[in-house]
Amino acid sequence: MFDRFGLGAFAASVGWVIIGNQRHVGKLMIGSVVVWHISILIFSTSESFYLSMAVVAVTGAGFASTQVFILSALLGNALPEYRGRVMSLRSLAIYAFALGSMSSGAMAGLWSAPNAARVVGTMGIVLVLLLAVLAPKFRKI
Repeated sequence: MFDRFGLGAFAASVGWVIIGNQRHVGKLMIGSVVVWHISILIFSTSESFYLSMAVVAVTGAGFASTQVFILSALLGNALPEYRGRVMSLRSLAIYAFALGSMSSGAMAGLWSAPNAARVVGTMGIVLVLLLAVLAPKFRKI
């Protein structure tokens, strides 16, 4: 099933490259995070293997789109002489996903995998919408 995640991520990444220069990267990033986490919520309730495969592809697309827009926002706003440092820091930030995965695994062990996915999906949506409200400049990137 994880190959669908990769397929969705690849398709989204190639799609954004084909579309080209994007304006309103901040809004697209918020939308990508919301799609990513809504798909996690849908996956948590799915009982159909084939529906789950499609939803995981959407999850991969949302995740990859989020990564594309984060990097676009960072590099688009960094001075040329700092872009290498920004890329290095971004690479280090990716390691935080391992911590999130460990905490999700712990929640799944305590409460069940579907309940852990519901918590992750809900928190992702709540946090990105909170960020969009509290940091209006984020939407204007």
